[in-house]
Amino acid sequence: MGEIKKVPEIRFGGFTDEWQTTEVGFFYNFKNGLNKGKEFFGYGKPIVNFTDVFHNRELYASELKGKVDVTTDEIKNYGVRKGDLFFTRTSETIDEIGYPSVILDEPKDAVFSGFVLRARAIDEDPLDDLFKKYVFNTEVFRTEMIKKSSMTTRALTSGTAIKKMLFTFPIDKKEQRKLGEQLTKIEKLLKNHNTQLKKLTNLKKAMLIKMFPQDGASVPEIRFKGFDGEWERIKLDDIGFSTSGTSIESEFNSKGKYKVISIGSYSENSTYTDQGLRVNLNQTTEKRILKKNDLTMVLNDKTMSGNILGRVLLIEESDAYVYNQRTQRIEPNQNKFNAEFLYQLFNAPTKREKIIKICQGNTQIYVNWSVVKELKYLIPEINEQQKIGNYFKNLDNLIDHHRNQLKKLNQIKNACLSKLFVSQD
Repeated sequence: MGEIKKVPEIRFGGFTDEWQTTEVGFFYNFKNGLNKGKEFFGYGKPIVNFTDVFHNRELYASELKGKVDVTTDEIKNYGVRKGDLFFTRTSETIDEIGYPSVILDEPKDAVFSGFVLRARAIDEDPLDDLFKKYVFNTEVFRTEMIKKSSMTTRALTSGTAIKKMLFTFPIDKKEQRKLGEQLTKIEKLLKNHNTQLKKLTNLKKAMLIKMFPQDGASVPEIRFKGFDGEWERIKLDDIGFSTSGTSIESEFNSKGKYKVISIGSYSENSTYTDQGLRVNLNQTTEKRILKKNDLTMVLNDKTMSGNILGRVLLIEESDAYVYNQRTQRIEPNQNKFNAEFLYQLFNAPTKREKIIKICQGNTQIYVNWSVVKELKYLIPEINEQQKIGNYFKNLDNLIDHHRNQLKKLNQIKNACLSKLFVSQD
């Protein structure tokens, strides 16, 4: 058998040369960063901190938020140049050690912190700056980094350790640049979707407060045109017929038709989490089949955090779900109540507080439906409910879109880091 060439599984056209494997220290020298007292921070020159390197594969000195008062000699000894490579040096957990980041602009009088390491090319840098961001962040290099880092009271790596680590790269910088540019495009898309997701999530949080009356008020701060008058105070029990769940664990069947709604089905986003639990139709489960526009509320929380307790799911499809014990089914009177509105109302943080306040238990907290059903909520007439429900549904759809795009792009990025790079094996 012939020797296997060191080339990536997927490659840009026009490149055929074998990649080179060498120790990091063959090309780079390492230096520990600056350590000073707290009184020197908050003003002065820009400084590359741990958080800068940990959260970003590329850095711009013009965007550094940290400042430190330094002398001329300290700037000389701990200075930062375009193309400098940094690694996180020490942290409380070993998984945060050795993350790389590269300075891509021309810094002026910037320095770097003692919590990171600076790697600088000994002579001419063999790596393109964009490629450099990623070659030290592949799964194989990260695995080696964790293996060769130490853990006592804190996790720690060193320039001595990283120098001995192997990395594999194409000698042709044109190939490096193409790889770097491709991954940079993906990361820019990730950043854009993440920014939009944060904006929309914050918008929803704000509107859940402003579009529902808060304590002491009978109308919301923000309202759709054409609606006026006070909202009506009603008990939860008046919304519709409710039924308590019973244990159906004995009916679980991995090949069953119906998805099971159990405690673990409720996420902190108030969306359904599929645990893979299934049942078939029989005398035990037939009374537990949910229909479209039903609501289910979880009455227990596995932890003391209360992040799940009282969350509500909106059933969007008939004859697809059944509900287990510790879940309450609510069938709203659809002539008076809009299910989407109720779903948003019950999951609004200020409204969930009503349920958190009446919880009981130690290792697991819970509420009794007999108490929950007596809670009172302010609700407008059905047309206004529909307007509010549709507004939040559209907002949720946008949030889901950006969340799904982030998931897909992260999968693409991880695949690229695997298939566009060569393992050292």
